[in-house]
Amino acid sequence: MTFKDYFSNHADIYAQHRPAYPSELFDYLSCLVDRHHVAWDCATGNGQVAVGLAPYFNQVYATDASAQQLAHAIAHPQVMYSVATAEQTFLADQSVDLVTVGLALHWFNQELFYQEVRRVLQPHGAIAVWCYTDVELPTASPTLRDRLADFRQLVYPYFAPEIEYIWNRYETLSFPFVELETLQFLMTANWTIDHFIGYLQSLSGTQRYREQHGSEKLNDLAHPLIAAWQDSATVLPVEWTIHLRAGKLT
Repeated sequence: MTFKDYFSNHADIYAQHRPAYPSELFDYLSCLVDRHHVAWDCATGNGQVAVGLAPYFNQVYATDASAQQLAHAIAHPQVMYSVATAEQTFLADQSVDLVTVGLALHWFNQELFYQEVRRVLQPHGAIAVWCYTDVELPTASPTLRDRLADFRQLVYPYFAPEIEYIWNRYETLSFPFVELETLQFLMTANWTIDHFIGYLQSLSGTQRYREQHGSEKLNDLAHPLIAAWQDSATVLPVEWTIHLRAGKLT
């Protein structure tokens, strides 16, 4: 099965510059299930969710349709990485206690993925999916905020239509499970301008802009942000709000 691949060509940038999820998220995810034998992290990317789940589960299977993404994944003795689409895996029937999808469900054939979840999930297992909102700079100067808004205005039209699910906080996605009440989590980082620009470059819309206009033009868009950041050594707090949906089969 083919898949919508917006990240393989810059898997190294993605692995280096994506933010880390808070430990509280993994604490919460582990509490969704009573059994902690096997977790499946689907569309694992660089493996950050899979490694976060590893302390809570005996085995974590981490799949991604992109071999290039997995080539940059974080090694861990309890995590087994495999190339597989979200809609068709090697996992045995009713073998998984928890299924997770971080910031990827909007790219899937959701109907086929949900069929696969129902096949592999054990009767009392759970599924948790989430996205996070656009990046915020809570202490930024008005000038820096304006330059970030300028960047968004120029680049964000290049995102694929599926990104609307993120803007709607996954609330408009089909989710055919018995839905559980969830918490909201804040993901934070402290970054220099180089790391922040790297994050912006890892976004699928930014890469589509680069493909159409070239790297030099993309670099030109970054210059106003760099100038407004103060200097390359300045570290600023960066925030994203995580929007989570979780459910069970019955």
